[in-house]
Amino acid sequence: MNWDGAGARPFNNRDDFPPDFFNANGLIYLGTAFRNDSLLFAEINPAYANEFHAFSPKVMFSKIGTNVIEASFHVAGAQTAAGVTGFGVVVSDVDLDNTTSLELFDKDRQSLGLFFAPKRSDANGDSFVGAKFDDPIVAFVRITCGNGALGVGVNDISAGGTKDLVVIDNVIYGEPKAF
Repeated sequence: MNWDGAGARPFNNRDDFPPDFFNANGLIYLGTAFRNDSLLFAEINPAYANEFHAFSPKVMFSKIGTNVIEASFHVAGAQTAAGVTGFGVVVSDVDLDNTTSLELFDKDRQSLGLFFAPKRSDANGDSFVGAKFDDPIVAFVRITCGNGALGVGVNDISAGGTKDLVVIDNVIYGEPKAF
């Protein structure tokens, strides 16, 4: 997914990024209130300007009001349910072990596994979590970003807060194939 692309720019720094924006690529986010942000989320909370570092500058992504992002797969540009062979996500600012995770599900919403992102290990603070299967069996994903949602007055634990705040930068997945 390319949040940085020209097509996404009209939605930068707003909380109304369309959940079906990437339908042409076979991915649809579930729910509402997504934010495609080029200002490091500093418009939400000025403290965030020093919290998150983009892996691929300059845009990052978050759900607003919750730390859980869910998505399903479809044949690219269609509404036909599909599966992918794998999914991965680059996340920014994982401070705690076993809080930021990726859970993959099959078409019957049976869990295929829960995978945790490693804690940040450098000043940039990026981590990656993903899983790959031989067949396109992943129909739905749930990304849990830390243990708190972005918000006014909500600071990350590294800045004196009580929550590990995490945002996503890039995602990668196999080509969606119809079931």
